[in-house]
Amino acid sequence: MRLLLVAGLILVSPGRPQARGGGEGPQSAQPAPVEPSPVRTTDDLLKLAGDGFRVRETGHFAIAYDCAYEHLRPLTGRAEATYQAIVRMCESTGVRTHARAERLPVLFFDSYEAFHTRTAALQPNAAALAGFYNTQSNVAFFFNTLSRPDVIDFDRQLAEYQRQVLELRQRGRSAAAEQAALQRQLTAWRIQRDAFVERINRMVIQHEVAHQVLYHLGVHAREAVNPGWLVEGLACQFEVPQKAAHGGLGAVNDIRLTEFRSAFDLAEGDAPPPAGARRAAFESGRFLPLRELIADAQALSAARGGTHLSFRYAQAWSLVLFLHRTRREAFAIYVNAVAGRAAGFQSDAATELSGFEKAFGPVDGAFESAWLDFVFEEMTRQ
Repeated sequence: MRLLLVAGLILVSPGRPQARGGGEGPQSAQPAPVEPSPVRTTDDLLKLAGDGFRVRETGHFAIAYDCAYEHLRPLTGRAEATYQAIVRMCESTGVRTHARAERLPVLFFDSYEAFHTRTAALQPNAAALAGFYNTQSNVAFFFNTLSRPDVIDFDRQLAEYQRQVLELRQRGRSAAAEQAALQRQLTAWRIQRDAFVERINRMVIQHEVAHQVLYHLGVHAREAVNPGWLVEGLACQFEVPQKAAHGGLGAVNDIRLTEFRSAFDLAEGDAPPPAGARRAAFESGRFLPLRELIADAQALSAARGGTHLSFRYAQAWSLVLFLHRTRREAFAIYVNAVAGRAAGFQSDAATELSGFEKAFGPVDGAFESAWLDFVFEEMTRQ
């Protein structure tokens, strides 16, 4: 049995739903889909959620849920840790934030099917998502990862193999070798299943909560177009386990680093490519030329990225990490300038590129080499 680890990526323009997700599933014709109206109070959240939901408040979030609390606990812990990591990053970097007393609204469904049915009005392709943050309502929408059809199927297979192990155990010494081999395989499958669930939780819950917090604190301009590479690249920084190096930008995102390697057809442990072979990732279309990535605010949209979207996310992640680590003061100035964009600001390529180059200098061959050298150096440390 083989578990395929897939992280589907979907992004639409700022000011509309932004989402990430997993596999497709059946649609239910039960409650009416939710509408994208602003959610400002607990009463608003419960009205949005509908019957059968209750609210649990944490330090910074109000979460409406309809499941057993044990299924909610991973979300509450990850959400608060992500919030704190973002605050630490902003404080240490000099990125301005606006203190807000209200808690951030989250809607958490126990059922995969209910999640996709109820969010159809917000996200036309809801059947392909594993969670998303909607800027119009300011609500993050998630569901219990254990209710995913692929996870349920996997758990059923694990239960069947466990039953076979017990049968072999009852046969005694005559089946000892067979039992031991199956037990080892069962343990390996359990590890793979748990890694899959952890990957979803990191790349969906932590990523989308990061979007929500970054908009909430004013790091991104809610009513203006923001650079796509910055919005997604910064959210990718907070997909790391938050206990690692205090989370945030203090730890390298191993998932994104793996995707970065893959853009160059490198396996873990492979040496970085020589200078002459570095253009391969760009020539294949996996990476965009840096000037294009920076100048096009929609460069990380699903329509533009296609099959290369996960590589583009890794590229954006690596660019944010490079700028934060090597040009921290300029990074803060740039992020603060973007956050100050007036309501209704519309991006164009010349404005995006000139704003970037004003902060960081020309995006030329020397800049590209410095960025790649930095990432490849981080790669050799992992």
